[in-house]
Amino acid sequence: MTEAVQKLLNNVGKISDKHETMAKATGGNFNIFEITEISRAEVYMCKILYELLNPEGRHYQGNVYLKLFFETIKKNHGDKFNLKTPDNAKVLKEECIEGLKRIDITIDDIENRQYLPIEVKIDAQDQKNQCRDYFNKTKRSYEQKENARLCYLTKEGHLPTEESLGDLPESEKEQIIAISWKKDILEWISSCIAHPNTVAKAPIREILIQYKKAVQKFTNQLKEDEQMDIERLIIESQNNFKNAEKIAKCLEVTKKNLWNELCKAIKAEINFTPTLSDDWHLYYELSKAKNQDKCTAVGIWIAKQMDFYSLGIVENNEENNQKFTEVKGLYENIPIFELIGEENFDKRVQDCIERINKELE
Repeated sequence: MTEAVQKLLNNVGKISDKHETMAKATGGNFNIFEITEISRAEVYMCKILYELLNPEGRHYQGNVYLKLFFETIKKNHGDKFNLKTPDNAKVLKEECIEGLKRIDITIDDIENRQYLPIEVKIDAQDQKNQCRDYFNKTKRSYEQKENARLCYLTKEGHLPTEESLGDLPESEKEQIIAISWKKDILEWISSCIAHPNTVAKAPIREILIQYKKAVQKFTNQLKEDEQMDIERLIIESQNNFKNAEKIAKCLEVTKKNLWNELCKAIKAEINFTPTLSDDWHLYYELSKAKNQDKCTAVGIWIAKQMDFYSLGIVENNEENNQKFTEVKGLYENIPIFELIGEENFDKRVQDCIERINKELE
């Protein structure tokens, strides 16, 4: 490693240490979402989203936050979706539709004859035909047809999988609004925090600040002040910028190599043949009833941005056993950097092996 790269890494470390010291001194690390380990739990994070969007929510601020949500979506995704900001709408949670599926959040705007479902994702996989069924329900509501819209919320803002979209025609797929926790939700929460109604309500403001920090953490973003300090360091000189680019290029490869080493170590120890294995997934079949398409598997997979690996139980809905789509239980999300160091690595490997063997009993 060149001396300049090492110096840059050391200086970034000093910035992070400074902000961590400040967080400890000011109580910034006392975050209820992190302490209770619900910041990546979709059910709980979705409940808070619903409560904020609901004009009848216990924040008692009426439709202020709902309007800010629509303004954020229209600002970030343009007017092509023709969304109308509601003055008076009902917000529902877990609305049941045909097939016993439940829409996470639904905005039912009677005055504008606008029905907008929001499907919320953090780590969970798509269910087969999930978004297709939600979209078809939307088309029928107020006979929206070509005006039907569906918000699909993920960490990075990607579109639903083909399994979830099913046989939706391309024209209808284009009516799905792919929003993200990383940009849309964080911007919306920031606007909620800055609103005069929130500024005057300390308990609401503090919860929103903690909620924002929790979202920043699971979307792998630095706090604003820390990021600004690091940005200033990078643009301090051309050498700093060039060296930062070198580090960025090596980082993703390093993460993938760590993941491959983890899979390799597990495969060497586990006495069971994987049913499916690729660069980012490793699945072990637990059971499969005769003449049934479904099977349950314990799977190890890594998040899209390659910052976490997870161990959980998923259910296969495909006859060829190649698609594990429905998450049945999440074990744990481990940051990739926790694999650094021989002792840490061995401990994580052993944790995974013990979990898999337990599920295979």
